Amino acid sequence: MSIEAQKTQQIQDFRCAFLKYLLEPSEKRQSALIESCIELGNLTCLIAKQKAGSKKIGTDEINEELEPLVQEAIKDICITTAQSEVIQDFRDKLLKNNRNKAFKVDSVLEPAIQTLKDENRVVDNKHQKVFATIYPIELDGHRLKKSWFEASQHAGEAALTLSQKLMQTTLGVCKKDQIEESDARAYAQAYEDAKGHGIEKHRGLKEKFYNFCRALSCVLVVPYFHYSSQPSFWTTAKTTTQEDVDKSHEAIENYQKSFQKQ
Repeated sequence: MSIEAQKTQQIQDFRCAFLKYLLEPSEKRQSALIESCIELGNLTCLIAKQKAGSKKIGTDEINEELEPLVQEAIKDICITTAQSEVIQDFRDKLLKNNRNKAFKVDSVLEPAIQTLKDENRVVDNKHQKVFATIYPIELDGHRLKKSWFEASQHAGEAALTLSQKLMQTTLGVCKKDQIEESDARAYAQAYEDAKGHGIEKHRGLKEKFYNFCRALSCVLVVPYFHYSSQPSFWTTAKTTTQEDVDKSHEAIENYQKSFQKQ
């Protein structure tokens, strides 16, 4: 794998680990976040050494390579003060237990958290509740992109595009703490653009299984003409991604209404 491909992968791995930790700061997800920080830091050191050749490198050279990667990894993400404190708490504990590992983790998390603070991306719960419903869509997108099935990959790309649009619009809204007609249109258009790309459909082996069960139900339970006119689990069950999209849609509708009450 080329260095550029490794950079893209490590940025994605850190971003996903960070998003998962923001959604649920469990020990398992904390361990995954720590591991992703170390891997991103190690890759950065490798890149800095390759560029330096026979010259010695220091913290400045490493940070010069690391900071752009961190910036890309936390693009459009927001956190609350409470989440920042939780992250700081586990960093402090790690420093007491393993200084070497803590140094590697801090080299990534320190610029990440500082950037969020500098860019006013530390927000209150009103805004964070919306972001928390968008993050799962992005995580679904990355998961689907790894599928062997082309239809799932296509749905994954649509989910990533949707989450990106929703995050960018929400970030703009929370920075000005008001919603304008252009923002409402952007939200509506994002959801409209996501339709018809497979997010709502079961794909791959699951699709084949559902089709099999549907056909079996037609044969063993009721005549097909009757079955086809009736809703059932197999025709109404939503995909995980569609459920996440619906949750975000509901949250954003409530978010927009909250500004109307001000």
